[in-house]
Amino acid sequence: INSESINSESINSESINTESIATGIFSKSVWPICVGRLGEDCKDFISLTSPELQVYIIPYGSFTTMDFDLQRVRIFVNEEGFVMKEPSTG
Repeated sequence: INSESINSESINSESINTESIATGIFSKSVWPICVGRLGEDCKDFISLTSPELQVYIIPYGSFTTMDFDLQRVRIFVNEEGFVMKEPSTG
């Protein structure tokens, strides 16, 4: 598992600016970039780029409700806090 974190430097290197964020250009529904990274860093990244979403970190393998909510993102992490599968809305 890659322990590289998503930080402000990596966000800046991808040329994401506040105008793009404010206009919703970077609103997404899946974040494959998070797999193998720290869950807290992934949560911060998703919250920054999609502030309208509720983001939750959940232990991998935990039971969750089956309702579908496009305003919710669940980040499943292992015991060390690394993301195990692509976070997505729902």
